[in-house]
Amino acid sequence: MPIIQRGWTVNVWGRRAAFWLSILAGLWVTGCGGKGSSTTQTKSTPTISAWPTASAIIYGQTLALSTLTGGTASVSGSFAWTTSTTAPGAGTPSESVTFTPTDTTDYNTATGSVSVLVNPATPTVTAWPTASAITFGQTLASSTLSGGTASVAGSFVWATSTTAPATGTTSESVTFKPSDATDYNTVPGSVNVTVNQATPTVTAWPMASAITYGQTLTSSALTGGTASVVGAFAWTTPTTVPSAGTPSESVTFTPSDAVDYNTVTGSVNLTVNKTTPTVTAWPTASAITSGQTLASSTLSGGTASVPGTFAWTSPATVPTGTASESVTFTPTNAADYNTVTGSVSVTVNSPTPYVLTVDSAAPATGITITASPTDNNSKSGGTTPFMLTYYGGTQVTLTAALSENGASFVSWTGCTSTSGSSGSICTVTVNANTTVTATYNQTTITSITVSPSTATIGTQQQFTATVNGTGNFSKAVTWSLSCASCGSLSPGTLSSSGLYNTPYPAPASVTITATSVQTTSVSGFATVTLNPPATASGPALTVDVGTPSNPAENPHTINPYVYGMNAYLLDSASEKIANPGLLRWGGDDTSRYNYQNNMTNSAADYYFESFLGAANQFPNSSGSTNFTQFFPATDTVGAAALGTVPVLGWVTNNTQFACSFTKSQFPNQQNYNSNNCGNGVLTSGADLNGNSGTSSTQIPNITSIQETPTDITNTTTTPQPGSSSSAFTTWADGTWSGGWVNSIVTNPSYGNGASGKGVAMWDLDNEPTWWDAVHRDVHPVAFTYDEVTNNGIGTALAIKTADPTALVSGPVIDYWEAYFYSKKDIESGWSSGPCYEPWSGPTDRTAHGGTPLIEYYLQQFAKYSGPSYYNTRLLDYLDVHSYFSPSYNGSSVGFTTAGDTQEQETRMNGTRVFWDPTYTDPNLPQPNYVTDSNYTPNCTTPLQAPEVIPMLKSWVAKDYPGTKTGIDEYNFGALESINGAVVEADILGIFGRQGLDMSAFWPTTNYSSQEPGNYSFAMYRNYDLANDGASFGDVYLYATSATSGADAENQLAVYGGQRSKDSAITVMVINKTYGPLTSTVSLQNFSAPSGTTASVYQYSNANLNSIVQQAPANVTSPSGSGSTSTINNYTFPAQSITLFVVPD
Repeated sequence: MPIIQRGWTVNVWGRRAAFWLSILAGLWVTGCGGKGSSTTQTKSTPTISAWPTASAIIYGQTLALSTLTGGTASVSGSFAWTTSTTAPGAGTPSESVTFTPTDTTDYNTATGSVSVLVNPATPTVTAWPTASAITFGQTLASSTLSGGTASVAGSFVWATSTTAPATGTTSESVTFKPSDATDYNTVPGSVNVTVNQATPTVTAWPMASAITYGQTLTSSALTGGTASVVGAFAWTTPTTVPSAGTPSESVTFTPSDAVDYNTVTGSVNLTVNKTTPTVTAWPTASAITSGQTLASSTLSGGTASVPGTFAWTSPATVPTGTASESVTFTPTNAADYNTVTGSVSVTVNSPTPYVLTVDSAAPATGITITASPTDNNSKSGGTTPFMLTYYGGTQVTLTAALSENGASFVSWTGCTSTSGSSGSICTVTVNANTTVTATYNQTTITSITVSPSTATIGTQQQFTATVNGTGNFSKAVTWSLSCASCGSLSPGTLSSSGLYNTPYPAPASVTITATSVQTTSVSGFATVTLNPPATASGPALTVDVGTPSNPAENPHTINPYVYGMNAYLLDSASEKIANPGLLRWGGDDTSRYNYQNNMTNSAADYYFESFLGAANQFPNSSGSTNFTQFFPATDTVGAAALGTVPVLGWVTNNTQFACSFTKSQFPNQQNYNSNNCGNGVLTSGADLNGNSGTSSTQIPNITSIQETPTDITNTTTTPQPGSSSSAFTTWADGTWSGGWVNSIVTNPSYGNGASGKGVAMWDLDNEPTWWDAVHRDVHPVAFTYDEVTNNGIGTALAIKTADPTALVSGPVIDYWEAYFYSKKDIESGWSSGPCYEPWSGPTDRTAHGGTPLIEYYLQQFAKYSGPSYYNTRLLDYLDVHSYFSPSYNGSSVGFTTAGDTQEQETRMNGTRVFWDPTYTDPNLPQPNYVTDSNYTPNCTTPLQAPEVIPMLKSWVAKDYPGTKTGIDEYNFGALESINGAVVEADILGIFGRQGLDMSAFWPTTNYSSQEPGNYSFAMYRNYDLANDGASFGDVYLYATSATSGADAENQLAVYGGQRSKDSAITVMVINKTYGPLTSTVSLQNFSAPSGTTASVYQYSNANLNSIVQQAPANVTSPSGSGSTSTINNYTFPAQSITLFVVPD
């Protein structure tokens, strides 16, 4: 720091010293205002009044060659170029000139500028270029100039490039253009160019007139033809003699201006007709015999103008007598000469006809034989015996079948020779009347006997056919079944092997016929008496009246909702009989029902068409129903109303008869209804869907309105826990489902779910598995875990907010695999090899921790119902659809009629799907997720016992305890028959026993057409048909059916219950067999007073139109210190439902 300061100080003072020194020096020179001691005088600059002019020079010369003349100045002196060696560019550049005064002592020189004209220089061309040849008509622009040299750089060009010179060699003007066009002039010259003749264009060659073979081309006139210039067409070689046909010959076009144009040669087709030769003598014909063709007559002699041959024009002709017949001369040179036809006389002599008799042996008649050639009468064979007529010498071939009418060929007799398989072809030359015989080994069917003549109802009976006959006959028969006295009863079924399945109910007899395959005219039959099984001892039946006090026996209350029906097709009369505990407004068309305008859409069920009201719902089983008609009518009859709210996100708009896939937009569908609504399937088999329109919303918006349900995970649209009640209410009323529920709850004519005047329960939509199929016009994509779960929770929250007393059920899923996977998973699996199974591509399940779909659904509802969220139960019923009726002969027994007893037994056994851990169904394999303990990578997965109700209950216990279970669609078929009634009664007993909390049967057709099914409900809900509360007990009693060495459940099923209102003990016994069974019913832990009788109600095939009250049954009191009362040795009719009501 000190050093820097020191240097700075010195430097500043140095500058100051220099300043003062300069001041002092000035003072020293000038003194005090005066001049110094020495002075300097400055020169003057003369004034130039006119600059000189410069003479012109040529580019390249220096200024020294330009003379300056003139010019004046204020003093004497001279002008000269400042730089005389400069060579300026062409033009009039301004160049520097200096004026030098004569007195250079006192005057300065003066410098100015003078313009000088510099003319361009003319280059020297030392060699002119050569020109490329062109064709006449082209301009010089088409000729290329090559070579040429000049003293400066530049190029040679045609002076007039548009000139089109004449043919020959001409001298044409060429100009050399220097590259430096400013300083150099162009140089003109001339160059020779060769102009060749042009070739004209022939746009159309002429037509040639026809000539005859032998003429030259000179005889063919050429007419027409056009070319680009005037000229004439002529044959190139007119002396040519072309061959017959349409040869192509050379033609030359010669221009009129032959100097400037070339000739052009082409080809023209001409027709050269054949020449007809001259026949100077026709040949003679040899004689033939009548019946022979002309081919047998030889032609001899004959001459013509050219070489050739004579032949019969139609050699196959058979002349009827001496006549003149056509002969054709064919020239050797057939290409250039025509054939010539004339006539020649032929003599026809009369032949001798002979008879060929064709017989057969064993059998003597009925054998078909073919003959070649045809005989004189055009016959080509016949059925033995028959005769043919031929002229002498004719060789005839006869062919016999190797087998006919059950007989096999053996041999021919009377033939000249035999050949073919087994010698079946006979060759004979007819020179006299001849007989030939084809011998067979005929077999005969004489009779058929069918046995046995009886069958026991409920069993299979194998029938046999004994076929009697002679020879090597076939024993094969075809079987047929008939029943003249059946009326409306089924005769049963008979297989192609004679295995008979009996019917039930059964006629007294049926006819079983066996017909010979070999001889269909022979058959035998048996009139088969159908006998019911003899009365047998049935299983021991036990009901424990002490069940409520025994935890080991699963005591529970039987929910009246378990006796539910779907309201679809339900009429008031049927409802009155069945007295269901619950009626469900459900099915495909309720998914898009619009409560605001009473409109719905039938979706894929009926041409995707919109209608007023839901179809055929109670109380209007044959018309449309408004929801506000349904639930008040349901409440009035004492049933709980179950409604359906949409979760798929669409409801029907107000356009009646609108449909998604119209004929005008999609004209290639499989079929249309009367409103031109299509079924949504193209003739190719491909489905149309909501994405088939012009935009993603075009198709859905034709029939529907988007009402997207609230996704519970969307915090911006769903009120969060802790929000005010008014916020919840406002939000719920703004949702579709919440608004719907609120419109009922706030209507003074209705009420909330618990009032008995409103809707008790709401399904969260219907069968999401098929949204992308049934409702594919608005929902074309498969459902996912998140869609069904999150939207379901949001919808449930809206319902519960609008009506806290309402019950909610979901996810209403059908299809076995959809219990475990989303439809997205299932469809992915169907397209994922190598197995292509529903479990093959479970990306959605994997993304949700591998949890089965229904379990995930329950877990999420439990989560959002918990204290960390909304602290209220959002799901009351785990509800599924269980279309798990078994298959018989490859088809489900559900939604069918009863069928034969084997099908009926399959149906009755199939109810085990709901509970039996030993029961499996080929249609219900294990879910086979990769983390399952029994997972297999094999494409054929093992079966799994469905145990539907225990499975649902285990999920609830694990994932959302306290949730009830429900199945609100199922169908096992046969509801028109006692078999269907027996099965339905068994199902209702199973539902009560297993503790299912809700169910709703889905009808096969109108309930009025399936009354036995209605009466099966009545046995539990209205057994005296008086609608006075006569019902099965609501408190479950443990009941068993037991026997040794047989399946007791498939003989007699027993269910117990006790009515809480009067303590009556009710016992339902179902006989599933086809014969009467006698059993004792033991009532454990119940001491009946002496003289106690049980009321007995029974439904059986004896009367399908009513429940019949039977004679009271004695209830025997316990003996000694025992506690078991009994109903002893009661006989239960075949296929019957019997109810005991024991007072307590």
